[in-house]
Amino acid sequence: MTKEEMINKYHSSHAFTPIVRPTVTIPPSLTELKRPTVDQASLIIKAHKPYYYSKKEINPLPYIDATLAEKRNIWFVSIGNYWYVDWDAERLPFRTVVIHHSAGPNNVTVAEINQGCKESLYAKRYASGNNDPYVKGLEPHSGHMVNGQESFLPYHYIVYPDGTTKKGLSPLISINGVWYVDQVGWHAGNWEINCQSLAILLIGDYSNATPPPAQIKAVKKIINGLKFFNPELEVAPHYQFNSQTNCPGSTFEQWQSEIS
Repeated sequence: MTKEEMINKYHSSHAFTPIVRPTVTIPPSLTELKRPTVDQASLIIKAHKPYYYSKKEINPLPYIDATLAEKRNIWFVSIGNYWYVDWDAERLPFRTVVIHHSAGPNNVTVAEINQGCKESLYAKRYASGNNDPYVKGLEPHSGHMVNGQESFLPYHYIVYPDGTTKKGLSPLISINGVWYVDQVGWHAGNWEINCQSLAILLIGDYSNATPPPAQIKAVKKIINGLKFFNPELEVAPHYQFNSQTNCPGSTFEQWQSEIS
């Protein structure tokens, strides 16, 4: 079997049941949805987007083998002479909105948040020996393109105290009449929740305070809009899924009803 044949064989290996992640049932068309065509890939490669690797420079087989050794789901995408890891391939139907706060100054920029998340989330993950999938030694890449740039944001919406809202990751996409999370954000500390949820980040420190009215109003507007896609939408605090944090603050239950 040639290298190309082996890559294609494991390109969408549904036969491997993950040890830690839950078994995920994905519509057949979904695994191909986010993968670019050869023409699109060529344009991206020419633009030097960092999440494509040349097979001549970096052989994907050791990464595939290390992942398969743990019998995990793998999502290595092969486009011609290039390959990358598709972190969105396990997206799930949209069920939840997770609320976060930045716990920092009110004037932090989206660019600063993006850089911080690249260092604290992606760089850390790509340096680890975790085999789900095995990516140690690769240049950190998210596969998320936002406004023509690679984004390491884990959030889909960022809301400032004055109500100004910035869009982050692409939120939703319709597959066979079902609304799925489009770009999966690394925000909840729980992979299954990440795959089914959108993240809203409130700029500010609300550890022991309540967000101002303009910010509450803006978040409520976002959530009301998202209920069109799922009327049974759950709105939950970050700490519900991660016991290591109190994000978005101890007062959340006092203002939860105002946004949901």
